[in-house]
Amino acid sequence: RRKMEDAMLRQERLEVVGRLAGGIAHDFNNSLTTILGNVNLASESDNAGEDVRERLGVAERAIRQAQHLTNQLITFARGGKPVKEIASLATIAADTAGLCLSGMSTCAEVFAAPDLWRTEVDSGQMAQVFQNLYLNAAEASRPGDVIEVRLCNEPIPEAGHPGLPAGLYVRASVVDAGEGIPSSLLGRIFDPYYSTRERGGGMGLAVVQSVIRQHGGAIDFESKLGVGSRFHFWLPACKERYAEPATVRPAPAALLGVGAGVRVLAMDDDPDLLDLERRVAVRAGYQVVATRSGEDALAAFNAAREEGSPFELVVLDLTVVGGMGGVEALRGMKALDPDLLAIVASGYSDDPVMADYEHYGFAACLPKPFSTTQLSDVMARTLAAGAKP
Repeated sequence: RRKMEDAMLRQERLEVVGRLAGGIAHDFNNSLTTILGNVNLASESDNAGEDVRERLGVAERAIRQAQHLTNQLITFARGGKPVKEIASLATIAADTAGLCLSGMSTCAEVFAAPDLWRTEVDSGQMAQVFQNLYLNAAEASRPGDVIEVRLCNEPIPEAGHPGLPAGLYVRASVVDAGEGIPSSLLGRIFDPYYSTRERGGGMGLAVVQSVIRQHGGAIDFESKLGVGSRFHFWLPACKERYAEPATVRPAPAALLGVGAGVRVLAMDDDPDLLDLERRVAVRAGYQVVATRSGEDALAAFNAAREEGSPFELVVLDLTVVGGMGGVEALRGMKALDPDLLAIVASGYSDDPVMADYEHYGFAACLPKPFSTTQLSDVMARTLAAGAKP
């Protein structure tokens, strides 16, 4: 009974943290988008010298780290439904190693099977998984040690692994030769807010476990004092594991000039972020109308149609405090123009709409914070993909 009561109390605490984190993350990601966007604009200015650009680059990396910290809390506390795409775990593992271990005395070497199957994952969440495993391994390792990462294909038969149905999986192993984990602590390493390190927050491995489970996988580990630790996780292989993606992304050069003269309706309740979106779009040649709520956006959309100058693309914030959000606004617009191209943007990166945006009528999604390049890219690609033959 005590164990059940403790589990219920823990769940209640996590739900409270989740609600708090969700509200904070939305506002925080709005602010980060505004900061990141203006840093991008400043670094692209003709008046910015090399030293200024270098300082702005440092600021951008700090913003990305802030984004990672926010998303890590959200992923664990609220479940973080993945926004999936077909990807290679080897690419994510290698890219993450280069970013999070840069400047450290420990490095990682990634070994992947040449015919490694692809997986359908949330690339951002999987980067969190590798980052947390790398940092844990680095903290346990000696200077100069190498973290070994191995990825291979693994068909699992019925009852071949507890908790996993039979099927085709990709297995990733992160191996260190560090100090190992004492046997008395092995049962607690995935507990939230538990850490044996003075500066540890105790969220890293809890987030790893949560993300892996959200992706339909499983995680296991083995550790021996004085020898090191091995963390293994399995993710389902993609059904089209050998095929190329159905849609080939056009090269950036092919997108130049796509937005020239295109009428765009932007909606966001944050005035600074809305102004940033307007500036970026105008610079790319779009004709932009900016609105602060779903009601205003719908009114502007109807007025434009009546005037004979309809919008070809809309960029809508998912959530507006005290007003109509993007989903409801788009529903009204689609009733008049079923072929309208729409992009949903949100600081709630774990919202179901972001994970299944096409179901709600959107052509693309844009999690906050986003850079000016990401905004321009998704707008151009949405128009290019939706162009009528």
